Amino acid sequence: MDRSLSGRGCDNIPKAPGAPLSTRSHDAPPLHPGMRAVLYMAAAFVLIAGLPLYVFSTETATYFAWTIDPPLTAATLGACYWAAGLAEWNSARARNWTEGRVAVLGVLAFTTLTNLPTFQNIDSYNLGKWQAWVWIATYLAVPPLLGWMWVQQRKVPGTDPEKTAPLPSFLVGGLGVVAFVFLSYGLALMLLPQQAGALWPWTLNPEGSTYKSFTEPYFGCWLVGLGLVVAQAAWEADYHRNRPVFAPLLLLGILQGGALWRYGEVLHGGLSAAIWIGGIVFISVLGAAGVLLSPQKTG
Repeated sequence: MDRSLSGRGCDNIPKAPGAPLSTRSHDAPPLHPGMRAVLYMAAAFVLIAGLPLYVFSTETATYFAWTIDPPLTAATLGACYWAAGLAEWNSARARNWTEGRVAVLGVLAFTTLTNLPTFQNIDSYNLGKWQAWVWIATYLAVPPLLGWMWVQQRKVPGTDPEKTAPLPSFLVGGLGVVAFVFLSYGLALMLLPQQAGALWPWTLNPEGSTYKSFTEPYFGCWLVGLGLVVAQAAWEADYHRNRPVFAPLLLLGILQGGALWRYGEVLHGGLSAAIWIGGIVFISVLGAAGVLLSPQKTG
């Protein structure tokens, strides 16, 4: 993993004689103003995009870039958007790059990958509506802009402070499990959409749907993006470096539970539904544990 992301490349640098035993947070590279602005912009976009998906799940033909059916699919996507928006907002508010970078790789991967199903299924969009064009323009603009700001961020001088609030092993392990499941199933949905989509706990492309092969790869993009964020958090393994992550995980679990409560009648019975519900509970507990156990900010 890139040293600018992992932060481990600086942890083992030998200290000069007489140097302090630990580096402090103000020694860390500050968050570049351009990176902060891009993260705020991305957060605003996804928080707004989540509104028609989660609140008006049955009216996406009117309020969203494309028509989504069943409503549980729209609400599930809306939950992802709002959780990601909170993570980006938290990263933008971080004191420095070390404490704000955890969400960047996932955001870059998701926005880049989403262009693939978007243009493969461009005829499924409501191109007569402004929402569709805002969607397309945003996903074309964010990846190069965020990538360029990442290059600029790496030029900012500073040294990662030592980890003073390591995560307990059960949190690191839990994050690792979530990352593995998200990344592996996300890639399967992107590369083998029909086969992997058959394991989804409800029908993603019901009969009469306006799209044929869009939903599975799009969920795959989401799972890969979220999986990279969670994998980064497991790698960082420090409360201060992972502050942007735990509240969004808790929010994701709560919102997914709310989506099931509203539209869960389309769930298939059996193992796939049980795994989905168990996953929601697991993510919620993981996020709650991270929030409750996180120490207060210092220095």
